[in-house]
This record gives sequence, C-alpha cells and structure tokens, in this order.
Amino acid sequence: MRRSSGRAAIAAVTLTVGLGLAAAPAIADGPTSGPGTDVPGPMALPASLALAGSYVGWGSGTDLGQWSLPAELEDVALLEVATAESVTLALTGDGRVAAWGQNAAGLEDIPAEVASMDVVDLAVGSVNNAGVVGADGRVVVWGRSASYGDPTDVPQELTRPAAPGEPRVVQLALGYYNGFALKSDGTVVAWGNQGGDGFEIADGLTQVPNGLEATQIAAGQYFVHALTTDGTVIGWGSATNSTFPLPPATQVSGNVKAIASNGTSAGPAYALLADGSTVSWGSASGPQSLPDMAGTKAVAITAAGLPVGALALDEDGALHASAFLQIPASLAGQPIGQFGIYGSSNAAAIVTRMLRAKLPTVVGTAQVGSGLLTGTPGTFSAEPDDVTSQWLVNGQAVGTPVAGESTSGSLPLADYPAGTTIAYRSTATKAGEEPVTATSAVTTVAPAPTTGTSKTTPVVGVKVTKAPTTRKAGKATVTVQGGVAATGSVTVTATGKILKKGKKKKTKTITVTGAVANGTANVTIKKIKGAKGKWTVTASYAGDATHNAASSPPVKIKVKR
Repeated sequence: MRRSSGRAAIAAVTLTVGLGLAAAPAIADGPTSGPGTDVPGPMALPASLALAGSYVGWGSGTDLGQWSLPAELEDVALLEVATAESVTLALTGDGRVAAWGQNAAGLEDIPAEVASMDVVDLAVGSVNNAGVVGADGRVVVWGRSASYGDPTDVPQELTRPAAPGEPRVVQLALGYYNGFALKSDGTVVAWGNQGGDGFEIADGLTQVPNGLEATQIAAGQYFVHALTTDGTVIGWGSATNSTFPLPPATQVSGNVKAIASNGTSAGPAYALLADGSTVSWGSASGPQSLPDMAGTKAVAITAAGLPVGALALDEDGALHASAFLQIPASLAGQPIGQFGIYGSSNAAAIVTRMLRAKLPTVVGTAQVGSGLLTGTPGTFSAEPDDVTSQWLVNGQAVGTPVAGESTSGSLPLADYPAGTTIAYRSTATKAGEEPVTATSAVTTVAPAPTTGTSKTTPVVGVKVTKAPTTRKAGKATVTVQGGVAATGSVTVTATGKILKKGKKKKTKTITVTGAVANGTANVTIKKIKGAKGKWTVTASYAGDATHNAASSPPVKIKVKR
C-alpha cells in the first residue's frame, strides 16, 4: 500500500456513515483502489478527501480549453475528474460539479438540480452525456438525447431520494446510448437503448443478468461489464462471452480488483488482476491497448472514449499509458489521487495537495441579544497537520483560535451592535506546503426584535377585485394590503344606501373581519349580493407588535339592476 488515508471516502464502493449510505457488497479482499482505501481510484470512482487535490490535464488532441482549470477552481480540492471529447468535468470536495472546455453536447450546461445537490459520483459517457449521483441516491443525467436510446431519460425510481434503509445508487456508468446505476446492495438498474430493431447494436443492453451482485460497472458503446462480489467479471450486450470470450483470468474468484472499458463498439475492456497485471479483451485488444507498466504492478486502471487508450497507476504512484498517450513529465514523482482518460485525446489527473474543500459555516441567529453563534471548521484535502479556526468581526480576527478539524467555536453577540459583520475562518497547515485558508459566508448582525408598537405604519389600501354590477352579480371581494410582514386583523366596513321594496332607500352597514398574513388579507363581503344601490367600503387595520394601526381611504362601488 502507498500510504494510509486515515479516513473514509465519500461514496462509490465503500461508503461513509456520514452520508447515510449503506456499504456496497465487498470483494473477498476488499477493493484495492478508490474510496475507502489508501490507493487512488480510476475515473469511475472519486478519491477520498485525503487523496484529493489539484488538477492536471493533457492529451494528444486539440486543446479547446478543456486542459486549463478555471481560475475559480485553482484553490479548490477536487475528488474526481472525468473527461469527454472536448470537455472536462470535476467533482469538488464540497460535492459540487464544475465543467469547462468547448461545451460539446451541452455538458457544461449543468442542470440547476445538480447545482443544488450534494454529489458523490460523477460520470461521463463516450461522447454525449454526463451524469451524477447524489448523496441521497438520486441520479441526474444531461447532454444530448437520442431517439434510439436516451441516457437522460433516467428511470423514475432513480430520480427520487432513497427512503431510509432502502438501497441507493452509489456509482453511475454511461455508455453511448445507455445508463447503468449500481446500488448499495449490488443490484444494477439499466436504461436507454435495448438494441435490435435494425440498429447496429446487439440485443440485451438493458437486460441485467439475474441475481447479479456487483461492486463496479464499466460501460462501453454496445456493451457493459460488471465486477461481481466474488471478484469475477460478467458482461452483457455485444461484449458477451458469445461474441468474444472473457479472459480466463477474469473468471477466477477474487482475481479481479477493478475493471474499465473504452467507448468503442466492441471494446476493448480491461481488468486489473490481483497480482498487479492487466488484461484486455474485445475489439482492438492486445498488448498495444494495455498500459506499458515497465515491469511494475498496477493498483488502478481506467479507460474511456475514442480512440483506444488506457491509463494505469503503479504501486509507486507513477502513471503509465498505452502506446497512444504520453504522460507529462511534470507528473513524475507527483502523488496521484485520481485520474481519467478519453482515449488518447484527453486525460486528466488529480495531484494530492492541501486545498480547501468545504467552507466553514456559521450557525445561529445573528441578531442583537440572540446569544451565541457557532462556527464549524472547514475541511481540507491531503490531511493537514493542523487546522485552526478564528472568528472575524468586521474583517478583524477576535478571540482565541480554536484548534482541531472537528472542534466548533462560539461567539457571544452581546458586545456587537447591529450592522456588525461576522465570519468564521479556518486555516490548515502542513509541513512542506503553504498554509490554506477557507472563510465562511459573511453574516450581518440584525437589530434586536422590537416590542410593542413601532413607528412603522403599514400602507393600508382597499382594492375591490370583483364589484357587483347587477342584482344577481355575486359578491365584492376586498383585498387589504399592509406593510411587509404585517400580521393581525383587519376590519372591512361596507355602508350603503340601498333601494328597499322598489323605491324606499335604506342605509345598511356590513362589517367583516379578516386575518392579515404577511401584509395581505382577502375579505369577502357576501351580503352585498343583490342589494341595488351605492356602497362605501373602508378598511381598518388593528396593527401588531411592529406595525401601527391604519385605515384605508374609502372605495365606492355600485350595484346595478
């Protein structure tokens, strides 16, 4: 093993209790890479926060902006990178998704639902689609849809949060026209193109083998493979045993530690074996498709996209590529936390480095007289030696710094007037690296709540939204507008001189009381119905703890024959 991470990862194969996820079925010896281990993971699996860090991108194709990290992400820890034809996507340490490049197929147009999710896994299809898994088990896929198979048409069962105790999605794999979701109980849900019907795809892409219990899914264009709980490989679609036999080594119990696949029509697909060697099968498989390990043992492997290519990480932390891709010299000796590839045209790696992940937070009511605010420290990648947190009042540090990655601080508000700005800042330090700071959002202390009647007078008006025009014309509805957040009651009075028994006029008064909520009351004066004559309607607002009483100007309405 390269090093101990000292903490569990977020979700994919082995999951943290903190996210409320149940552990996926374990291989006999446990997974050898990815979350929950001390070894970096391939593109399909996010790294643990201990291995997260900064981004490096490269390739043999044309740089369309996908190899240059956006400036706003330069100080942000990344857990996972995924590459497409001209786009790079990344999962940040606080569960957000970012994308940059040419925006092919709209992959940079991240849905609003994704922006509000706590994302735990990120996937990119062979060309047209990207998708995520949320901490609550929801799946969202976006990009280009196709009439013959649409990965964006996620099954309804995967679009809602998992119920307590219910198996939830922990890994997402996307092919050309299909999606595959691995659940925490090892089952797989497939959707999209089913094959056949004259289309150049073998039947059965959505026909998951009965009784399958998997720990990883790897999808290609016309096929999909699963790593089973007993450490063997099974495939369906066009890449089944009937099309080309799976290597015997992939059928030995406990012998396969990870799988990967390219996006071509029939492979190749790859397996990382228990002895650190790799094998491939399918179209274009063979020595030329395998990473040149230079005599070392592999601990993680990934492959995706076109043309054919694969990346592997050895036990000493060095990346190796197949013949189609060169590794940048700048990565030599760098600690690799996670990596991804799109054939030979785009590749990316995360170099383990101390950066900010989740920002500190401030909890409590920032109001004069409310008592205490509580500050929760931020989190950082690469296991800092120390984390200390400090309150900032009007931008200046106050109080004694609080030490510890999980120790909260408190701030009494008694000495701070309304308008004071408050924030919480955490600083991480580690030998050999520059200190890293992360600061919470700024909150402003509000005035103490007022009691009794204030000097604020609500603007009260009466608007007749439906005035009767004939004796059979129903009712008059009066809407009373008060000040913002005004509550209490309003009294509406309608006084009219009406015709009684043909010619005699009679004065009549109708009083109705209604409740005011957030400044508005809807009051209906039903007894006006059928009363021919002239009416004067006024409203009186009783006021509340913060708003004075007030009355409206009169509104005149007529009831005609």
